[in-house]
Amino acid sequence: MTDKKPVKDLLLAALDVFGDKGFEGASTRAIAGRANAHQQQITYHFGSKDQLWRDAVAFVFARFQVQVADRIDGSASSHESRLRRTVEDYLRFCRDNPQFSAITMWERSGSRGEWLQDQIIRPMMTTLYRGIFDRDLPPARSNADIGTLSCILLLCQSSSVFTVRDHLSRGFSVDVLSDAFFSAYVDSVIAAVYPLSLAVRLAGEGGRG
Repeated sequence: MTDKKPVKDLLLAALDVFGDKGFEGASTRAIAGRANAHQQQITYHFGSKDQLWRDAVAFVFARFQVQVADRIDGSASSHESRLRRTVEDYLRFCRDNPQFSAITMWERSGSRGEWLQDQIIRPMMTTLYRGIFDRDLPPARSNADIGTLSCILLLCQSSSVFTVRDHLSRGFSVDVLSDAFFSAYVDSVIAAVYPLSLAVRLAGEGGRG
């Protein structure tokens, strides 16, 4: 369905408006206006505002699959190279899709928050965990080990810099979208996560020994 231009335009517009206003603050009129479409087209293609929201989030999650999940390299020569590849791919996804992080901040509870957790956040965390540690994420609601916490740090904290990029630009004259900033930021995130991830890897190897 998303290969049809009117549908794709509505999904992109929805991501922007839902990211800016949240679900409750967004209107289908504003979304249609941003897409240069008629409001009735939203009903025709999606049926409801709620379904448009879900389809828009699924649309950006499909980008995550291409930009991050499909690029995980199980043959990486070292733990550090796996970590760098995963972090860099994930942060590039966040830089290119800042609406996603904003939407997750708006919808932290209720039925949409639960849907996000089950259908999007958990699969993303699973992908990141596998990319870094080459094994499956522990089951939901199990005691979180340090590796799980590092994935949460990566997922919930490092992406926020791209969500507030306009504030950083105005307040600190930082060009978050520049290649120089991106490279330095990747290095800083890796520096924070690497000691934790290495500890988890070594503990895992000890447990298998």
